[in-house]
Amino acid sequence: MVYPSILLWIHAGYALVCLTPRSGRARVRSIRLRAEGARAAEFLALLDTVEQVVGENAGIPMVHASVFPGTDEPGSLLQVTDASGDDGCGGYAFHSSRPGVVFVVHAEWPPAVRSALLAAGRPRAERARETSRSDMLSVPAAELATSWLVPYVVARRTGLHISSVTAVGDCDPVARLIMAASTPSPQARVLLRRAFEICRRWSPIAVRRHLNGSADELTHPALAPSVVARAVEAGLRVEVLAASAAEVPPEVWATILAAAGKPMGRESDAISVAHRRRPTESATEVRVMRPGALGNPFGVLFKGHLVEEWRDPCCEAFAWAFDAALCGDTMTSLAEIATLHGLPQHSVRAPYATMGWKEYEAAVRSEAALLLSRVMGGERVCLVCSCHPKRCHGATICGWLRMMKEP
Repeated sequence: MVYPSILLWIHAGYALVCLTPRSGRARVRSIRLRAEGARAAEFLALLDTVEQVVGENAGIPMVHASVFPGTDEPGSLLQVTDASGDDGCGGYAFHSSRPGVVFVVHAEWPPAVRSALLAAGRPRAERARETSRSDMLSVPAAELATSWLVPYVVARRTGLHISSVTAVGDCDPVARLIMAASTPSPQARVLLRRAFEICRRWSPIAVRRHLNGSADELTHPALAPSVVARAVEAGLRVEVLAASAAEVPPEVWATILAAAGKPMGRESDAISVAHRRRPTESATEVRVMRPGALGNPFGVLFKGHLVEEWRDPCCEAFAWAFDAALCGDTMTSLAEIATLHGLPQHSVRAPYATMGWKEYEAAVRSEAALLLSRVMGGERVCLVCSCHPKRCHGATICGWLRMMKEP
């Protein structure tokens, strides 16, 4: 089992030690991180969290609680939220310490957030043609942001303690994400961490959209007053804690914009590996096949095809050679690396068999630097080979590019 608070940061460890599936990265002597990079910051946060958890020595219950805290238990917040792709966000909440009171929060999107939502709504092919990446915020990310925004404003404006949140919304992916307390999306991770700063106990509930009508109305400024009027008619005391973007704490919008600056989906969306006949849509194809500098020098062939039992050692040998070339490690030859991985000498294929180590190192460094400059410039690339979806050396290159691309 994984301690819940570690789940929010554990991806940082996987990003370093699992750059490629079954890649043999455990043999790599060092992985270099930029001091100001996001990878370094997230990995240090993971270490800090682990140190805190180990120091507390609280452990994980052998059996989970049979029920989630009820809405009448101390510190419990029941909220219903929604987000619009163009107008705004909003929701209402009930706190167990204030029976008969409903807290209402709604606001139009600030111009920068609205622009990010509109940018994300464009066709994927159009987004891929951009020479420089603009901030983009997906609608599910906006839904997640609202799930955090409402309890944050409630706690900030009322001073009430929140120990558990029952979060009702109409976005099933967000409910699943909160339940998992983990996500491969860099954009969603920013918002998920802020949500769990409020409290560690969340019970997300996804309902059909037509059952979320009042929260939906709160996302549209012109309809919000009718929601408040209906609540008053129902005998509730209404406290409107925010009714415009200006009334929402500025750090909320700063966090949402910080999320918009991150990739929307999985980090692999911008850099992918695919078969040469099935490249990723709207991405530039980059061939990483022999005899190119980024091709795999290692291969044990029979009738022109790689012998499957040698696939793993060949990919692991490439991971070693690629890392050694980029790090400037002293090697004598590719044949030496083949021997280290139990490969026969004839496994070093032409034209690499006649290359000295320095020549191979220079070729890899040059080609990798050109490819990285394209990725850093915002270009979406697809590394194509003949192996995928079987294990492919291109995954090693892909993992390195993702690590280097982190701002």
